[in-house]
Amino acid sequence: MTLKDRVENLEALHAVQKRGLANTQLWLVFVSFIMFLLVIGMIAGYGKQQTQIEGLRTELDRVTNEQKDVNQRQDVMINKFNQMYYEYQHKKITGKDNFPGG
Repeated sequence: MTLKDRVENLEALHAVQKRGLANTQLWLVFVSFIMFLLVIGMIAGYGKQQTQIEGLRTELDRVTNEQKDVNQRQDVMINKFNQMYYEYQHKKITGKDNFPGG
């Protein structure tokens, strides 16, 4: 093998290595771009989730307050029915309308 052949072989090898390096760089750019898109998607998804969580918290507060109001009304009704029952029992036992319990 002459020196000229060896130089040509080395030049060909160098060209192949440059092409391989370029392909590797292109692959890295592609993977980086895909990762960038994934990060952007995750950030957007996080913001959307936070908005949904805040909406659910607001809805939960509203429903909790409504249930609290219902419970208070039920307590008033139960207390009134208890009062009526005690008055009825007092009248039934004593025959008097003047219930001392209030």
